[in-house]
Amino acid sequence: MEERLLEIKESAVIYLDGLEGELPKFILELRAADVRRLSMLANIMEGVEWLLDALSAIKGISDDTVERVTDALDAMEGAVKNLDYTLIADILEYEIQELAAEWHGELIK
Repeated sequence: MEERLLEIKESAVIYLDGLEGELPKFILELRAADVRRLSMLANIMEGVEWLLDALSAIKGISDDTVERVTDALDAMEGAVKNLDYTLIADILEYEIQELAAEWHGELIK
């Protein structure tokens, strides 16, 4: 079982590395109303849900964090429906990017 958790942890760190590298560029694109890579948003949302599950399996996760992620993803869905690219960028920057940095720090300890 420990081997499987180690694999999940390694996969999560790799995903977070990529996410943290791409998010700032993607956020800037959205703020400039450049939506050519908007399809990337669905992958980000799925990835964040997977990360939540992975962290729960690896080390447990607080109810506050689950609620924070759920609220961010719900707000993101509403912003997508309204085509509110500024709100999408804000959620990515102030919620998802911050969570990714926190999770990355926790996983590489």
